[in-house]
Amino acid sequence: MALIQHMARENRTWGAKRIRGKVTYAGWNYYLGWTVVIENEGWHVILGHLCCGPSGKSSAPTGPSSINVGKGDIVQARSVVGTSGTTGSSTGPHLHFEVRKCDQEGQCRVINPKTVLLPGQDAPWLWESFSDSPPSRCLR
Repeated sequence: MALIQHMARENRTWGAKRIRGKVTYAGWNYYLGWTVVIENEGWHVILGHLCCGPSGKSSAPTGPSSINVGKGDIVQARSVVGTSGTTGSSTGPHLHFEVRKCDQEGQCRVINPKTVLLPGQDAPWLWESFSDSPPSRCLR
């Protein structure tokens, strides 16, 4: 059972039907490249390998980022947060999608996103691919 999803898609729009939260990190991570972390009620959703620049590839935090949100922003369901790509320690275009549940002491555990209800969701795994909206974007 995979706890972290790596969805290999190029030129895809990703979306969650009903989840919202506060952006607690939007920036560069050595392994995940351009990354966004969204938190809500102790749940952390991590989106990694977001696009950088027109080529969509980068192994260093250079050039423009496609991240459309900043730390402290409140995102609503279906908000565009960035474009998927191949940044950081990535071997091809994909979205790194990770869910963690953290307690008040900051101890976190990785949760299978296909089996959990995140705040505002009415069914698990509501992330889906929308291929009709170029360029590829990560929706939250």
